[in-house]
Amino acid sequence: MATRLRPGPARCCRAGAHQKPDLKSISRQKPLPWPSHLAREIGGAALELVKANWSLDAPIRMLTVTALNLTDGREGHQLSLLEPERPRNEKRERLEQSLDAIRRKYGKTSIAPGNVIKNDIGLEDIEIEEKP
Repeated sequence: MATRLRPGPARCCRAGAHQKPDLKSISRQKPLPWPSHLAREIGGAALELVKANWSLDAPIRMLTVTALNLTDGREGHQLSLLEPERPRNEKRERLEQSLDAIRRKYGKTSIAPGNVIKNDIGLEDIEIEEKP
């Protein structure tokens, strides 16, 4: 989802998480401190919502992360004297753009964080050669 936000000027101001643990549905939203298109910031906010509203020991049948309140990134942000200024994430932005380029060229499953390989979250297409 963050990959689709990055090519244009779109930024999201709110992250949402929708869970279906059984036959019921839980949907929560959380504002981000500033507009973002970085997967780590959007995913981190969604993970906070999941942790606050569901036990991580219980299975979840479906989990959807959503970017909400999209803006073109040109709108101003209210500065505060009490809160710290938004940290510059130029290094993280370059990293995520490089990951996007690798996935475009070699496929979606060509590169992934180590903690999701051989996990049950949908990356079963990745084959890892085990060394003895």
